[in-house]
Amino acid sequence: MTTPGTWTREDVDREIARLDTERDGISAGLMALEEHPGRRLLEGAALEGRTEERWVACRTDIARLWELYSAYGAVLDEARALRSRRSRPSRTELDEMARLLTGANVSVPGEEVPIGRRGLLDPAASPRMLTFDAVVAEMNTVWRRATELVASVDEVWSLVLPRLDRVEAAATETASLVDRLGGQAALGVEARVVAEVRKRLSAARARVAADPLRFVGVTARSRVGDVDLDGLERDLKGVQDALRQLRLVQERYEERAQRVTGLVDVLAADEAEAHRRRAHVLTRITRGVPDIPVAAAALRARAAQVADLRRRDAWPQLSSHLSALERDASAAGERLRAARGELEALLSRRDELRGLLQAYRAMAGGRGRGEDEVLEGLHHRAYDVLWRAPCDLDDASRLVGEYQLAVTAPRPVHHRAVRVDGRGIHNETGAGPSTGGGTGTGTGGVGHTGGPTRAEGPRGEGEGNDDL
Repeated sequence: MTTPGTWTREDVDREIARLDTERDGISAGLMALEEHPGRRLLEGAALEGRTEERWVACRTDIARLWELYSAYGAVLDEARALRSRRSRPSRTELDEMARLLTGANVSVPGEEVPIGRRGLLDPAASPRMLTFDAVVAEMNTVWRRATELVASVDEVWSLVLPRLDRVEAAATETASLVDRLGGQAALGVEARVVAEVRKRLSAARARVAADPLRFVGVTARSRVGDVDLDGLERDLKGVQDALRQLRLVQERYEERAQRVTGLVDVLAADEAEAHRRRAHVLTRITRGVPDIPVAAAALRARAAQVADLRRRDAWPQLSSHLSALERDASAAGERLRAARGELEALLSRRDELRGLLQAYRAMAGGRGRGEDEVLEGLHHRAYDVLWRAPCDLDDASRLVGEYQLAVTAPRPVHHRAVRVDGRGIHNETGAGPSTGGGTGTGTGGVGHTGGPTRAEGPRGEGEGNDDL
């Protein structure tokens, strides 16, 4: 550094320019501190605890920084004014400017003197004279104290407040869903959950805002005091999931309501047709005819209840009622189809037995036993039951089985008498052949004179009986 007495005009200009740049830097730093979000939050918050104590000292430090800045600028402005008098200053003026720029000429307030140690006319604080460099050094010390507090507070708020804001946004979104789905009147439980979350969020936010230094060093952002933020988010998510489901129910209500109404209408028509079909089957089959399940009327009444819930915006109840109605309507349709299937199965079984009886009669003819009176008697009894209206399927099944057994049994070599009663076919030992030319008789047997004659078929066979 050039010493006073040797300073040139260029030395003065360089030093003034350096100090100007330094002052601009100080000014920018002080303005950044003034505009810092942490300082602004501290300025407007109702602080308590350690944060309140530190903020009182910090405000004093910030005021001190501005005082030092003003004193710094006052001396620099004085030197600049002296330099601007002449473009070519005299040696005396150069020495004066060198003194201002390098000497202890910046007057700053000293430490406050206790009132008991000062006189009546003494100042509350003794001024101190510092150089520009000493002022900057003191400002750096005060700056570090002030910015340490602001930075610590800002770090806490930067960690915790975004988390609080996220939960608050979720609570707002949930409250909006509640409003769209009927409000508190329709969704009292969900609305109370949202209100409780907001209440606890407000308490957490107030606690962080009042004493953020209490949370310095706390890395976990899931709790603020006794407020479990993870728990609040879980509560909101559970409510949101349920509400989104209700929202889907709301959006698709008309489509689902029309579909279930159509299901009920089709079910009612099918029930009526099933009753008509059952009445027809009862004229054809004597036993085992199933009843027709009746559900359409009850389902229609429940559909009206669902429509009433829609008018009252009772979406939680509507959702469960509508889902149950859809399930029950589908199940009722399945039961009705099963009953219809049972009805048709009865007629199909009768037709199957008819076909079986005719097939085994053809088999008997192919085996040369078409005029066997025993077989013809069995055939006649089975035919009479099967073509009678109404038909007893149990009896028909038993009689067709007896006829089938008789047709497929081996022909006897010796004469056997055959007795047929209601319990089936019974063979008895006889003396003569059961078939053939000539004459012959057997105990309990059936005899023929001359050639065999065809047994008379059951009445009605071969005639138009499709409606039976």
